[in-house]
Formats: sequence, C-alpha cells, structure tokens
Amino acid sequence: MTSDRFEIDPDGREIATLSPEQEAAFQPLLRVAQTIGLPLILGPLLMLLISFVLGGMPKALPDTLPFLFVAGGMAVFEFMALPFILSSLRSQAPPPPAESDPSASSFREWFGGWQTRFIVRSALFEGVALLSAIFNLIDPAAPFIVIALAMLAAIAVRFPTRRQVLNDLQDDRDRLAI
Repeated sequence: MTSDRFEIDPDGREIATLSPEQEAAFQPLLRVAQTIGLPLILGPLLMLLISFVLGGMPKALPDTLPFLFVAGGMAVFEFMALPFILSSLRSQAPPPPAESDPSASSFREWFGGWQTRFIVRSALFEGVALLSAIFNLIDPAAPFIVIALAMLAAIAVRFPTRRQVLNDLQDDRDRLAI
C-alpha cells in the first residue's frame, strides 16, 4: 500500500518512498551493496564448511578453552559495542534526504553513509565468524560452530534489501524529524 509520502510494509509500519529520480539511482546502489554483502557471508560460511571437512566431528567443548574465550568474548564485545559504533558512524554521515527533496544526489549521499554502516557492521561480524571457523579447524568443537553461525545470522538479518534500506531511511528521517 502506498500514499504520496510513505509506503506501508506488510508489518503495518510506514516506510520511506523514493522519487522517480531517487528510484533510478537506488537500484544500482542496492546491487552494489548486495554484491559487497554476499561475500561477507559466503567467505566465513565456506571456511566453516572447510573446517567441517578437514577438522572432523566437533566435540561438545574444545580442548583449547582460550580459543573459546577469545571467540566468545569477541562476539559478546561486538554485540555490545555495535550500537555505539553505528551511532558514531551515523552522526558523521550525511543526513537523509527530506521527503520534499526528490533529488538523487541527496539520496546517493545518504546511501553512502548507510552503506558504510552496513559494511562496518557486517565486517565486524564476519571477523568473528572467520575466527571461529579457523578455531573450529584447529580444534573442532560445537561452540565455535554456534558462534560462527550466530555471526553469519547477524549479517544475514541486515542484508541489503529494498525494504531494509527504505526502513533504515525512514528510521533516519524519524530520528532527525525530517
């Protein structure tokens, strides 16, 4: 459902709409973001699969507990630090285009900041997922698999889709009351 100012997503929430000019700029930008996002998921996933093949059956707990503490500690730290990191990036990013501004240039500027936040968020989780997959290769254990899959899920949940980006645009507009 749409109106002149917003769309209603299936959850009943208002989300931003784009002008025709912004819409034309959006599709290539979204494809680039998806092209960046896919390897951020597939790289650690491939490493995890390699660790299954080469590492053998995982144990309930690793023999090398320091590895578990490092991987688990990094995962917890990143989930706790992420809101602060994203807030800092958001404060430095260009503001979202006002609903009354149909230009593609203001949308491109905002999207650049959004894409930076997406890449930083995903890269943080990717690092822990890769580290956990490597630890699983060294000492196959279920906790490493769980940590790696949780990090990959955190990336996948925020994978760039049209709906995701428009929700974020509306959130940024609401935050700044534009």
